[in-house]
Amino acid sequence: MKIDGRLANGNYLVSMTQEEIANVAGYNSGYSIPSNLHEDGRVNGPLVLGTEFRVTKAFHQNRELFGQEKKVRDAAGMLRTLADMMEAAGPSEIIPPANEAPAESA
Repeated sequence: MKIDGRLANGNYLVSMTQEEIANVAGYNSGYSIPSNLHEDGRVNGPLVLGTEFRVTKAFHQNRELFGQEKKVRDAAGMLRTLADMMEAAGPSEIIPPANEAPAESA
């Protein structure tokens, strides 16, 4: 990406490849940009001039997901620990197999 100029309203004029546009807009690649945003309707074809991407919205969404990563990793670690504890205690003695009903006491 190259900044080519600044407009009177404070916006910038930039030169970007389609891959760079895709990444800034939150897509994995140019092939991920929806076909209706391409001039000829073909994936990875030329983009329609004047197309607006909500870059700030995509950024905040990605930032929010990234911020949740620690919580997800912590939860996964807790689940692993609980699974290890169950395995060590012998889950077959604690939890009856799904196809067998618990024995009734007489």
